[in-house]
Amino acid sequence: MEWLPQLRIGWLKGWLPASLLVIVDAAVFASLPKDVVKRFWDRSGWKRHQIGLTAIGKLLALAVIVQLIFTPLKVASPMLGIGLIIAALGFAGLAQSFRDFSSTPFGVPVSTGIYGFTRHPQILMASLILLGCVVAVGSWSGVLLLLIARVFGHANLVAEEEICLARYGDAYREYLARTRRYFLF
Repeated sequence: MEWLPQLRIGWLKGWLPASLLVIVDAAVFASLPKDVVKRFWDRSGWKRHQIGLTAIGKLLALAVIVQLIFTPLKVASPMLGIGLIIAALGFAGLAQSFRDFSSTPFGVPVSTGIYGFTRHPQILMASLILLGCVVAVGSWSGVLLLLIARVFGHANLVAEEEICLARYGDAYREYLARTRRYFLF
């Protein structure tokens, strides 16, 4: 791992595993019913500061992806294997979160499956995928950027919880009481 990896144009870069995140997301969204996709992107009721902080978090995550595009994979390093394992765990969790979300009837909070362990599995698993990619290229600056992006992205999670609490009431309040926001805390 290094703080500032050398950025170069080429094909054997961190974009290879990171592009899988984009491809999987696109394939999943294309396969889901339109009402389910609409639920994913509903931002009605968000406060201005939540939108702004979330946008900053997304821009920082984009900076991580840009760094991945130009950073070589550490092919001869154990970091590649470790990173790919982390990313694979993220992909498995993300796929499960999409299944759990899409199989929950409209009008009911999603609280089963992987949602029983964390209230925001999609964000957590996408972060895990990006973390795996950053480890695979051996970039401490990428890890730091991703961490800062997720700090700003916290506003996104709070906004979603406020909307779900208003929408689902006591059922969601009970879910909040029994399920952790960030899996471990």
